[in-house]
Amino acid sequence: MFHSSGLTSSHLPLTTVRRRTSQRGRILFSILLFVLSFTYCNSAIAQIDTTLRDYFPLRIGNVWEYEEVNPPFSFRYQIRATRDSMMPNGRRYTMLLGTGGGFYRIDDSLVVLHYLANSSCLESEYDLFRLRAADSATWYYCLRSTDSNYVRLNWTRTIGYPNLGLNLLTKAFCRGMTRVFGCVAIWLAKGIGITKIVYEGPPHELVGAIINGVRYGTVATVGSGQLSFPEGTKLFQNYPNPFNGTTNIKYSVNLPNIQVRVELNNILGRRIRTLVNRVHQAGEYKVEWDGNDESGIQASSGIYFLKIQSGSEFRSQKIVLLR
Repeated sequence: MFHSSGLTSSHLPLTTVRRRTSQRGRILFSILLFVLSFTYCNSAIAQIDTTLRDYFPLRIGNVWEYEEVNPPFSFRYQIRATRDSMMPNGRRYTMLLGTGGGFYRIDDSLVVLHYLANSSCLESEYDLFRLRAADSATWYYCLRSTDSNYVRLNWTRTIGYPNLGLNLLTKAFCRGMTRVFGCVAIWLAKGIGITKIVYEGPPHELVGAIINGVRYGTVATVGSGQLSFPEGTKLFQNYPNPFNGTTNIKYSVNLPNIQVRVELNNILGRRIRTLVNRVHQAGEYKVEWDGNDESGIQASSGIYFLKIQSGSEFRSQKIVLLR
């Protein structure tokens, strides 16, 4: 008589040996699959070029300054990365404050996502820039709707930026309402961020930035990592003054989405020309007066009063025209 513990494979029935061999084989195969999948995942992660994040740097304290020039009008504004915020979808975003700002993050797949509360898109996020995409790749801006805006990466190449004194690898994206109509062209330069925005009117071009503590080009005064907006509405003295021909007028406002009106009155208080009458964002502006009235007729020599109204604020300056 013998005990089962003393059995060897030579004493076991053939079916039992085959069953145990099959079980060992399945276990070894499962282990092999796990090792291979783990190796593949690590290899795939290692192949992601994380430096692509530099196309949209979101470090707190970064500042970008843009200019739109549409003679005789010019407009400068700034955007700054101010803080991180947790949104209702459970994701953390960096807040960009200023014209065209909002809440942004870059996910593990190196996609720049824009959060907009109460939107119909997946997790209230817009699929803005796919930094790993190949040239000519196209995708929908809103992941839940095929009728939404689309985004296309037109090209990637090195571009010179005289304002910054740099040559930078640049990705040109196109964000459009549909595949038929025109789109908003947005350039992203590696190490800087958005350098150019074009839609119908004059381009908005980057003139300066502070990225990771390094200053490029021309940027307005910044202190303690925070952007310093002008305090109240300001109307600066025109130059030249007195003038004969054209004079430059500079002013600034400190509030976003505010109606601003700039006009010229004669010494009797009669308005002879409205130079500006539109909604402004916070920033510094310039406008020219060519010495003509509303009808295009040359104004006579004399003293005129330049007046600006920004919301409930009023400012005025004296201008002297000499023919």
